[in-house]
Amino acid sequence: MSSLFELQARFAAALRDDTAAAGFGDAILAAGIDAADRLAVYRNNWQVNATQALALAFPAIERLTGRGFFAPFVREFLGAHPSRSGDLRALGGPFPDFVARRFSGTPHEYLGDVAALEWAWQEALVAHDAAPLAADRIAAVPAGEVPALRFRAHPGTRLVSSPWPVFTIWRHNRFAEDDGALIQLDRGAEQVLIHRSGPGTMARLCEPADYRFLAALYAGRSLAEAYDRASATASTFDVGLALRQAVTDGVFCALEPDGTD
Repeated sequence: MSSLFELQARFAAALRDDTAAAGFGDAILAAGIDAADRLAVYRNNWQVNATQALALAFPAIERLTGRGFFAPFVREFLGAHPSRSGDLRALGGPFPDFVARRFSGTPHEYLGDVAALEWAWQEALVAHDAAPLAADRIAAVPAGEVPALRFRAHPGTRLVSSPWPVFTIWRHNRFAEDDGALIQLDRGAEQVLIHRSGPGTMARLCEPADYRFLAALYAGRSLAEAYDRASATASTFDVGLALRQAVTDGVFCALEPDGTD
């Protein structure tokens, strides 16, 4: 007799792959409905629910690829990446990498970065909350110690960079914006900051220098190191203005311990 764990594993395999259902019929009680048909009901419900969950998390990808493509593509994804959680919100974690591999080297290679931006948005939405860093906390630091400051990113902060106009593509397709203009893929790279704004989440484009500044701080670099990276991109970079904007946006929630917090 199979253990409960073995039975559950076989059932999960049968939901993902109808060929695996052939050896599972002995575990299903006969009650007027064929075992394969019973499993098909569960399999269909699982696939429909999973597809709906991913469509909610990746609406721009669904719109860009079309529903006729998206549903079988999700089934392909589920076969390669079976769920490891009882929470459908976690289902999309591997999806951006799956999309990137699937379209690598094709004219639709940009879809991987669109999916990455969509998932970053989802992560920011469900990240646990924290009080944003107050400006007066930085103002209280002695001037000589300011260059060494290191910042802790707010849990709801995400940064995404792409060689394609990923923010423009995402915005037009997630929010169904259509001004009649075609989006040219060769218009250049875009960098995006996603951050909490009160009870909601916001996304905005960043200038390259501002993005390098935020990315350095996000990675744990000191304020002086972040400034050096940003000013190497744009000699006119204003560190004071960029830091004030980041604090206003709630990008950080604390100074790191070695940053005098």
